[in-house]
Formats: sequence, C-alpha cells, structure tokens
Amino acid sequence: MTDEHANSKPDITDASDLADLYCDPALGDGLTDTVLLDIPIGKPRAFFRVHPDKSYRRVVEVYTHKPEGQIEEEHFFIAKSMRGMIEEARLATLVTCIYRDGSVRLWPLKRPKSDEKDNKAWESARGAAREATTKWGRLVWVRRAERYHPRHQSSDLSRVDGGGVQAGTQGSWRR
Repeated sequence: MTDEHANSKPDITDASDLADLYCDPALGDGLTDTVLLDIPIGKPRAFFRVHPDKSYRRVVEVYTHKPEGQIEEEHFFIAKSMRGMIEEARLATLVTCIYRDGSVRLWPLKRPKSDEKDNKAWESARGAAREATTKWGRLVWVRRAERYHPRHQSSDLSRVDGGGVQAGTQGSWRR
C-alpha cells in the first residue's frame, strides 16, 4: 500500500450534511410544550418597562384602525407585498414592554411620514419609551399640552417589584 492511500480519507457523500439525517423538526422535540400566546398591542396601560436591548425592537409598517364608537385602536401590520399601498399606514418602531406582573405588550411608536411634521403625542410617547428602558413608568396624557408625560415609580421599587419581575443592569429581565 502506498503512502497516498494510507493518508487519504474516504469520501462519504451520504453523511456530508448532517441536517439531512434529522426528522421533521416541526413535530416538536418531546421536551417542550407549544404554547400560543395572545400578546396585546397598543399603548401601555399601567407601570411598565421597555426592553433596552435593540433586538427587542422592530420597524414595521402599521395601519391603525379606530372603530366608530370605541376608544380602543386596532393595529394591523402590513406585509412586504402590501407596503406602500395603504395610504393611512405608517412606519412605527415596535417595542417590547413588560408590566410589573410579568405580562408583555407590544407598543407601536408611530413615526411621521417623510412629508409630515412630527406629532407631539408621538414624539412624547417615544420619549416616554426611551425613559422606560431604565426605569418603571406609566403614561399620563396631558390634554392642555397634547402630549404624554411619563410618571415614574419611586427608585426603591424600580429594580424589583411585587410581581417578582427584576430588571437587570445588562438589559435582562428575570422572574
């Protein structure tokens, strides 16, 4: 036997891609449970924090519908194939909020279109969200000023609250 054959490795083509050996992962792994969540979308209603990590934010195009005779708004995210086709839709930064009891909410922070001036309400909401990345706060609408004014929790409760949610210094949330 020559040295060439002794040092060469056989070409095994049927094991070149290990992913081909796995069965359908959509069936689950048996170790975890599939849980469907109903996550509300809209302005926070009580004391909340905004996750400080940018990976918990996304820019989306959103259409906001206000049904007649109702206070609540309905938000619809626009698919790529429909972007730019709905005149009332606009860009928004979708941020992840958490309440003191540990429940989560998504909040679309609207942006003006390129040919519009910024709205005081949207501007102040983005400012309140920015502040909520470092401390617990809640939104208070100041009608005379037509803007939101963030109210903050006292500093001794800003790290740990009665619901057991703790905001870490590195942007992590724990129970």
